[in-house]
Amino acid sequence: MDDKLIMIFEGSEVDSALIIEVLKEADIDSSLRNKKMEAAHAGFGYSSGTTCEIYVHSENEKRAKELVKEALDR
Repeated sequence: MDDKLIMIFEGSEVDSALIIEVLKEADIDSSLRNKKMEAAHAGFGYSSGTTCEIYVHSENEKRAKELVKEALDR
């Protein structure tokens, strides 16, 4: 098994929450990186814009990207 993580989405916290739930329903493990929260915890400011990244294992990349597209096209 390849343990490489692939970023499949970059966007808002709201869209990220939706996508994480869709991936969970499809039994795809994911990892969320919230840059806004990271900055807040470190004591730095953060400008608006893209705040979240979602990563999956490389073996799930294709299916996860399909699910992201379907979720955002609703």
